[in-house]
Amino acid sequence: MSEPRRIAILGCTGSIGRQTLEVVRMHPDELRVTGLAANRDVGGLLELSQEFPEASLVLFDPQAASELAQKASAPVAAHMEGLVSLATSDAVDIVVVSVAG
Repeated sequence: MSEPRRIAILGCTGSIGRQTLEVVRMHPDELRVTGLAANRDVGGLLELSQEFPEASLVLFDPQAASELAQKASAPVAAHMEGLVSLATSDAVDIVVVSVAG
């Protein structure tokens, strides 16, 4: 069996992001979350980081990222630089972009 595909989800706390996570949960042998990003939902991203502890975390809003960094066990990146870094990481095979705009 091959290694699971590594997936990053931009907009993971929104409707499409949550549906994507449901698909990942249904296929744990095929998909592994390695990156999670949201706009400013600290609570939602913190909860997901506990379920997917291997995932890199990004919050677009710098203040929210600072708040999450105090609560999360993983490093937290912020703003556009964090999103670009996550989306272009060698640790990611698939990027799902589920953000508005």
